[in-house]
Amino acid sequence: MAFCSRCLLNHALRVANLVVNLCGMAMIIYSLWLLKIWNRGVADLDATASSFPTPWFIYTLLGVGIVVCFAAVVGHVVPNSVNPTALSLVSFFLSVHLPTLSPLHMQMYPLPSF
Repeated sequence: MAFCSRCLLNHALRVANLVVNLCGMAMIIYSLWLLKIWNRGVADLDATASSFPTPWFIYTLLGVGIVVCFAAVVGHVVPNSVNPTALSLVSFFLSVHLPTLSPLHMQMYPLPSF
C-alpha cells in the first residue's frame, strides 16, 4: 500500500510540475513576442530609442518565466530522489502550512508588533 501511495504522490507532483513548466514556457514565449512587437514599434517611429522608457514589464515577465521554468525542472527531479518519508512530510507541510501563509490569512491574523 505504501508503494502505491508513493507512486500516486510521485505522479501527482510530476503532473503539477508539468503544468507549472508549461505556464513558465508560455510566459517566456509571450514575453519574447512582446519584445519583438516593442522593438518593431520603436523602429517604426522616427524618434530616438533613448526617448522611450525601457519595457520593464516585458523583462520582468521574461525573468519570472525563466525562474518558474527552473523551479519546475527542479521539481521534476525531487519526486525521484527523495525517500517516501520525506516526500510525505513535504506534501503534508504544503497542504497544512501553505494556506496559513496566504495574504488573506495575514490580513485576518496580523503578526503582533513588539
